[in-house]
Amino acid sequence: AKASLRGSFKNIQAGDCVVAFSRKNIHRIKQEIERATPHRCCVVYGSLPPETRKEQAKVFNSRYESSGFDVLVASDAVGMGLNLEIKRIIFGAINKFDGEQDRALHLRCG
Repeated sequence: AKASLRGSFKNIQAGDCVVAFSRKNIHRIKQEIERATPHRCCVVYGSLPPETRKEQAKVFNSRYESSGFDVLVASDAVGMGLNLEIKRIIFGAINKFDGEQDRALHLRCG
């Protein structure tokens, strides 16, 4: 899973996590992926109840047991206390609104 999406959700792979920064974008991306591919998406974002976030994580992690849900679309809350078997992180945007203005993300790999 070293290649990028090359601008198309058709290049999504099982085990991918797409990070978005609003619920609206999370649901939009989920719909686009499910429309363009055979993949089904779990969703995780901060305002979901903790039990729902845990259940979505469990379903995503069980993709090898034929749950059918093999892609995760999430907010940055994905990094808060969930154990996830993610193969590749894809950012749906490189800017995040901080409450006042859009700010560029500074991404580092390695």
